[in-house]
Amino acid sequence: MAFDTHVLRVEGPKDLSSWYRSLVRAVQWLQRCHEAEIEDNGFAIDPGLFVTSGVRGRLRSAEFTIWSDLPCELIIEHKRNSRDAEALEAHLLAFYCEEGT
Repeated sequence: MAFDTHVLRVEGPKDLSSWYRSLVRAVQWLQRCHEAEIEDNGFAIDPGLFVTSGVRGRLRSAEFTIWSDLPCELIIEHKRNSRDAEALEAHLLAFYCEEGT
């Protein structure tokens, strides 16, 4: 299975601690509002996992992993040529547009 990895830049908090809290909210929002299945690896308790192992999940048919080591940058890995992966990115952008900072 071929995967694409790229960086999605969003507006958000500039300090790392606030950024990680916003990532936790974004992933939980995906799970609640868009029925994404998220692997619970403890990311809500230890947001540093976004750096070390990422957060894995599935949105419809798209498997994905989200990492982040810099504020306002999401590293997303997903199955190549997946429309559902495009939906994932659109949902994340919408979250950060609505949340502001």
